[in-house]
Amino acid sequence: MYQSLLKLPDVLETDFLRPLRPHIIYVLLALQKAQFFHILPPSNLYPLSPRELPREKFISNIADGYEQATYAATSATKKKGRPSRHDKVKKSKDAVVALDKWLDKTTYTYQPPRATSAEASQPVTTHILLSHPPSTTRNNYRAKKSELLEKLEPDYPYVMTEELGRAALERANLGVVSRLQKIDEEAAAKGMEIGGEGGERTGLRRVERAADELGKIGSLGGRGGLLGLLEGAGIGQT
Repeated sequence: MYQSLLKLPDVLETDFLRPLRPHIIYVLLALQKAQFFHILPPSNLYPLSPRELPREKFISNIADGYEQATYAATSATKKKGRPSRHDKVKKSKDAVVALDKWLDKTTYTYQPPRATSAEASQPVTTHILLSHPPSTTRNNYRAKKSELLEKLEPDYPYVMTEELGRAALERANLGVVSRLQKIDEEAAAKGMEIGGEGGERTGLRRVERAADELGKIGSLGGRGGLLGLLEGAGIGQT
């Protein structure tokens, strides 16, 4: 940039720009005399100190209270750009804590009724959503699902596989199954199992069976595949 500025008078060769040359030469000489330009070596020589500025500073466990207060003050305003690694870790921890608090509030233990000749039953711990199903939410979901399926396949069961509505359902089912298969593989690599506690009613196998039922007239998942899980799609199939 500096060399380009010094060569600027030589560029003004046209009749229209030639009258400006004396003025530009005077301005450049005045700037040089005042040592206005701060010249650094090329960036590939790393003239700055430090040589490279880090995009973020990750601190996993901050023990110093002063550093905690400083970080809280600097991160109070919403930052632009991608979230930092520290922000992602903090957000995930906050989500886990919030989920634990919600489960503590909505889980309870009760004593089942005892028959006259039977021994006292053991206390049962359950979740409020199991003992009091959200009927309104479930009915709203069913209504919205029926509306969606009616728009995608208004002529069901007389549907051709190449129609746009059926193609959209197949892509959605395949996408969900593929994502769950990837999660299952990652969990298996760590020695964990996902959704295997409920037998054939839960887990990846049922999801795969429900997706396979799409298009099979008479099956519970025949119209929507995974959208029929609430009605029992994927159960009892081999």
